[in-house]
Amino acid sequence: MRTKAIFLSALLGVIFLSQNLVVEANKDSSKSNNGRTSGGQRRRQEVAHPLDPLTLLEIIQTSALIKDYRPGVQWVFVDITLKEPEKSLLLPYFLSDTEPPPFLIPRKSLVVAVDPTTGLSYEAVVNLGLNMLELWEQLPSGIDTSFASDELNAIHDMVLDDPIILERLSIYGEFYGNKSNVVTDVWKYGYSKDKPEYAGKRIAQVFFYGRNFENDNFYAHPMGFVAVVDTLRQEVLDIEEIPIQSDFDTTNREGDEVSEATGNYDPDVFEGTYRDDVKPITINQDGPSFTMDGNVLRWQKFKMRVGRNGREGLLLHHVNYNDSGVVRPLLYRASLSELFVPYGDPRPPYHRKMALDVGEYGLGFSASEMRSPDGCRGTVHFLDIINSDMSGQPWTVTNAICIYEEDAGILWRKMDPLTRRIVTARSQRLVLTFIATVSNYDYQLKWIFCQDASIRVEMILTGIVSQNMLGLNATPGGHGTIVMPNINAQFHQHFFAVRLDTEIDGNRNTVSVVDILPDDIPAGDPTHPYGNGFSVSETVLRNASQARTKTQPDTARTWRVIGEPTNVNPISGGSKGWKLIPDHVARLMMSKDSVLHAKSAFVDFDVWVTPYKENQLYAAGFYLNESGLPTWVEEDPGALIENTDIVLWHVFGVTHVVRVEDLPVMPVESIGFWFKPTNFFTENPGVDVLPIVIQAQSTKRSKGE
Repeated sequence: MRTKAIFLSALLGVIFLSQNLVVEANKDSSKSNNGRTSGGQRRRQEVAHPLDPLTLLEIIQTSALIKDYRPGVQWVFVDITLKEPEKSLLLPYFLSDTEPPPFLIPRKSLVVAVDPTTGLSYEAVVNLGLNMLELWEQLPSGIDTSFASDELNAIHDMVLDDPIILERLSIYGEFYGNKSNVVTDVWKYGYSKDKPEYAGKRIAQVFFYGRNFENDNFYAHPMGFVAVVDTLRQEVLDIEEIPIQSDFDTTNREGDEVSEATGNYDPDVFEGTYRDDVKPITINQDGPSFTMDGNVLRWQKFKMRVGRNGREGLLLHHVNYNDSGVVRPLLYRASLSELFVPYGDPRPPYHRKMALDVGEYGLGFSASEMRSPDGCRGTVHFLDIINSDMSGQPWTVTNAICIYEEDAGILWRKMDPLTRRIVTARSQRLVLTFIATVSNYDYQLKWIFCQDASIRVEMILTGIVSQNMLGLNATPGGHGTIVMPNINAQFHQHFFAVRLDTEIDGNRNTVSVVDILPDDIPAGDPTHPYGNGFSVSETVLRNASQARTKTQPDTARTWRVIGEPTNVNPISGGSKGWKLIPDHVARLMMSKDSVLHAKSAFVDFDVWVTPYKENQLYAAGFYLNESGLPTWVEEDPGALIENTDIVLWHVFGVTHVVRVEDLPVMPVESIGFWFKPTNFFTENPGVDVLPIVIQAQSTKRSKGE
């Protein structure tokens, strides 16, 4: 059912129009590290930009309108988020570095809600200025939406009140029969096509751990069963015994006991001795080099809008660069589009441990509060993330995002070998970051901007590896590592898909694959006498099917994005562009003929290029129904991507063969990629950073000295 232009209450609309077109000082989403508002913070009576995150009032307004339209339903609001304007409306302002006139482009919210009595899901769009429901659409049966921000807590409470669960817990003794000593770990069901009885239901699977005392590392105490639950009907459908021996057998329960291993890292319960020879490094800065004006961030020659939402967490809009007074567009929108984590233990039910953390849990929903010097140091600017809960009410992750600068060593350096004069410029970088705690893992995303105009995307992985029970004398069967007595940490992978909506010097972009190849001429030939030649081979990607490509380390493969081909660099004579330089890639270990593969097929290639289309924001699709990049390309494989509006997608990752050293808490693993200018400027854009000059006192040694 699709309903357009549904007017509800003119009076209520006028009230909310006055509330939402005028923003209250943004006090709920922007503050400096000393608690005072920053100098650039927008003041009372300023109109909200169409890309600003939803306010508390706008979330309340949206859910109230839905409840009034369909009264009598106890809606489960999966998400209430900003409905970004169509790109065509805002693009001219971005390309001209101007702002749209107030009220010209309406602010809208996007709603995904579920009726728990029918199990049907709905999508709605609300015009906030007019308080009007523009779209009300029932989604196809079987669509599985993400978890709501507080849904995991509701599932936790439900299962631990279930008598069947309590009876199963009592097997581990009176202590764990007390639900206050048990922690749940809720996952999406992963794969249900082999379970027709679950068709059309909203299913989750729940793992259990023992918690012996406050601040105990409960992941060190896994239990030997998993519960299958219907999240809407709030009932346990089944209890499945986990295989705890070396094979697939789930009936042999020998050793089905909660481990007594400690594995504690919290200082309140840590049993080791801390180092006493660490001298803290203090960072002092005489104020920041960046400014924040509402959600507009300026630093050095970069300018951007900082966005945030419950799904992606931190995202960027309208990134441009001031090149000697000429503002040059770079990125219309950039975000971490999806995060896929498959586990490699083939024994059911472990095959269902395959999480899409962005689309199923929401990185903004899972964001952790940050404080200096926890995840950022120096002069720090914090931003909150405002989320919605299942009832449609807003809640805030305070200090979810931090913005700061860091010293990154040498930017450039040269010593004159004749005069021994050393000229060195230090590198100062801007970092925008947040941390999402998704179950056992903590993921830190960093967008890093450099004075040489380079951009780096970095993912930092830490937290605690997922652990499972092993029976007496059992082994992981080659699919994991014994990390503590009777505890298995399964091998797994992490894949990150970053979406870059590029606007390199304008809206018409082209991507090419760049390989470095040795000259294909035998050594000794007159044109290749010493066999040392190599050159660049560049292949322009012309359609979406051709643009599914992989990294190739032996040719130092990169991807180059250029603007108008006729806009050439006056020095090199070639086109101006930026290049994507991959750092870390992983190959999906799952078989391509696996019934599980379709859900994750977007990781089959390292780089995709697609023509821009509205609402194609997520690599695995908005509703994760085996859609996303593979489906879009298969539906239109010949879609032209040359000299047009394109989107560049990069999938990178890591394969984690767990080490004992990853316990009890995992040291950070850092992966990412670079996005750098290539013949975009006429010289090193960081050459104007004031250097330090010193005269070396030493002299060269003479022979025999």
